[in-house]
Amino acid sequence: MDNSAIQSLLAELDGLGIYVYLQDGKLKLRTKLASVPSEQLARIKAQKDQLIAYMQQHNKKQGRLSSAQQRIWFISQYEGQSNAYNMAGVVKLSRPVTLRQANDAIGSLLMRHEVLRSNFKYDEQGAIQCINERPEFALQAQPVAPNVSKSDIVKRLDKELSYCFDLEHDLLLRATLFVDESTQQGQWLYVAMHHIVADGWSVGLFVQALLEELNGQSNGATSHALQYLDYVHWEQQYQRTDEYQNQLGYWREQLTELELFELPTSYPRNANKSYRGRTHHFVIDGPRLASFNSQCKSLEITQFAGLLSVFYALLHRYSQKLDIILGVPVLNRSMAEFESMIGCFINTLPLRVQVDEAINFCTLTAQVKETVKQGLAHQNVAIEDIIRSLDLTKSSAHSALFQVLFNYNGVGLDTLSNGDLSAQVFPVDNHSAKFDLTLNITQTDAGLAATIDYCDSLFDAQLMNDLGDDFVALTEAFYTQPDSPITQLQLPSILRANQLLDNQAKANSHSVLESILTHGQTHPEKIALLEQGTEPRQLSYGELDRQSALVAHSICKHKQFSGYAPIALLVPRTINSVVAMMAVLRSGHAYLPLEQGTPVSRIIEVLHQAQFAI
Repeated sequence: MDNSAIQSLLAELDGLGIYVYLQDGKLKLRTKLASVPSEQLARIKAQKDQLIAYMQQHNKKQGRLSSAQQRIWFISQYEGQSNAYNMAGVVKLSRPVTLRQANDAIGSLLMRHEVLRSNFKYDEQGAIQCINERPEFALQAQPVAPNVSKSDIVKRLDKELSYCFDLEHDLLLRATLFVDESTQQGQWLYVAMHHIVADGWSVGLFVQALLEELNGQSNGATSHALQYLDYVHWEQQYQRTDEYQNQLGYWREQLTELELFELPTSYPRNANKSYRGRTHHFVIDGPRLASFNSQCKSLEITQFAGLLSVFYALLHRYSQKLDIILGVPVLNRSMAEFESMIGCFINTLPLRVQVDEAINFCTLTAQVKETVKQGLAHQNVAIEDIIRSLDLTKSSAHSALFQVLFNYNGVGLDTLSNGDLSAQVFPVDNHSAKFDLTLNITQTDAGLAATIDYCDSLFDAQLMNDLGDDFVALTEAFYTQPDSPITQLQLPSILRANQLLDNQAKANSHSVLESILTHGQTHPEKIALLEQGTEPRQLSYGELDRQSALVAHSICKHKQFSGYAPIALLVPRTINSVVAMMAVLRSGHAYLPLEQGTPVSRIIEVLHQAQFAI
């Protein structure tokens, strides 16, 4: 039976929902044996040896991409090379190892896990991954002084952290051992892998396997072990089933009439998405976490659902939106065969919660609990298929379905061990952000460690500091005021802002407007405003006073501006915008500045919330 006949047989079996795969060199059926027609079963048995030989020799060389890989591949092709999808970390071993030992251990792992030595390119049918049979890996070495600290190591990694992998030609794993020059050994190991070949769970698997190799306890590579391409093949088969289509139908129903959720930003959103980012760190201490967990138990929810509820409450307070959708990553390793496999399995669930202004934590958590339950029951659908089925408009400025992620790690990777050798794992910030904002929460012995990865072209550091403080405050309100409307809960950021305004009022009884007008009366000839550009302009304090007074007089005469409702201003950032602001203040109103280029839907929402005059 030649290869074309084998291919035809496999295609026929796939079409009948009979899924064949290899495990430890043996032919397996994922379909229940009782449901396989006797004719097809007889053909499979008769051609067993040819099927095994074909799948070993052919399927192992190259294959299609998984759904998770396709998303990353598309981004890399559409937006160019970036370090945003580098998974970088520093590993501290409990005892020093030589450069040769570390190099051989990582080399062995590369041979055991084919996905780590894969490259990605196009052929006539689309993107494929090709396994490199002879990967060229060389562990880098950097000399360091004895007793070097983690902060010193991170400082030395500046160039490595900005490295951009070439998916078609590079080995998608890099590593550096920091070696004590006197002993030629090191305990600090930097490792970076591209996300297209590994996910967060894979990092733990990799470090654990590395410890086994260094300790000489690995059982070695088995030539017929289940590999990532076997998972890809299984996924492609599963996506043809009725069960998969039913799950996809659930998401289409849940996400109808969806409006893109965005947080208000510190800076205008650019036309093209930026991956430049920063990270804000904060913690939830042990005593606060114990009370929080106790409340979760009384509400019959998990810690994950409780923290997610707090995050929804925080997003509502910051956006004032009632319909909130965010992304929640899941392991996507529902089959036992894939639990110990290195690769990119992770999927992201688009969880949508609709709140009302009077909702409290007791009600909100019940809704979140049900949303999470249903989401996990339908978690096998790739996010790419959901986006495609909804026919969402693609934009170079933001992601199609959600801009905010909640990434919960119930089990931290702080320390792993094998025998007398252990390793501490420290993630390293590579100054990137895949989404507008990602809240990462990891369980530790001392409580919860949290980080906010954010796009610094959209948000400033102070806003992220406020966001972290307010999240901690809401976790406390979760168990102290569970029946209070979340809109009435005190937030530290609001208290600080009120205190600042009170202090300013006490320190200076004159408003900004009064100070400008007073200065204009004493020095009317001095320059108040300068405008650069193709046609530079300037305005004196006297002219600023006169022009703003004329506009203010017109506002006061206009019947639409009765009362004290704020007046919205949608004008370019020019001298005229300052004149308009002063005129509105002189008329006794507050002004509401609107940035040109803001989406119309967002402008309408802001105007509605502000109850503006015009």
